[in-house]
Amino acid sequence: MARLEKGWVKMHRKVLDSDIGRSFMLLGLWMTLIRWANWTESKINWRGTPRTLGRGELLTSVKELAKYGEVDRKTVTKWINYLEKRGSILVEKSPKGSRNGLIIKVLNYDKYQSVDAVWSHEDGGEAGCEHGDESPMRVDTYKESKNIRKKELINTPPKPETPEELLSLVGEKNMKSLLNDFDKEILDREFPEIVYYLQNNETVTVKKYGLFVRNWIKRAIRFEEQAAQKALAKQNAMGIKAG
Repeated sequence: MARLEKGWVKMHRKVLDSDIGRSFMLLGLWMTLIRWANWTESKINWRGTPRTLGRGELLTSVKELAKYGEVDRKTVTKWINYLEKRGSILVEKSPKGSRNGLIIKVLNYDKYQSVDAVWSHEDGGEAGCEHGDESPMRVDTYKESKNIRKKELINTPPKPETPEELLSLVGEKNMKSLLNDFDKEILDREFPEIVYYLQNNETVTVKKYGLFVRNWIKRAIRFEEQAAQKALAKQNAMGIKAG
């Protein structure tokens, strides 16, 4: 599939202070997805049927990304899964597996890649940074968004440094609801992961920890199910070959 080589994309400087920016491999993958994502809608043929790729979406494969980045497929798969679990992208796989194609949607692409975008640090500045000598954002707009951000930070709870502090921020009522909907084992396992993520991502702020944790757990469960399905499919395929 032809890739757009001309023009420019925006990337907020704050992304370099996030978990994405602190990993050369992850930052390279993230910028590749931003560069390859559609600026406008386009038509493709996937799974034998016509389809429209929307703005911020791209058709690629683990093989293509691995070849472009000069890394192995396992590494690409690892970081694609991380970005999806992080809530930065949505991934749709071919029924025949990721090697046969992925449709990736960069979340918040339209918000951050529009020419007059006002970037919010709360969303991680994920698809936005000045590209060139001049910022496309007006100075007055920047000052206004900066003042709004200061007010948001004043009203934002501090980040937890331990699972116990996270539990306190979630609150008793929300915790009862979580325990009613999810296994305690999953919560015990994911709470340290959430704390680690928040402590290593300065651009992320959370106002409603109950909702944040709930969405995190849902994504974690979805990844477990996908991994189990993949393992079962591989086991069945090996059984067929052995037979």
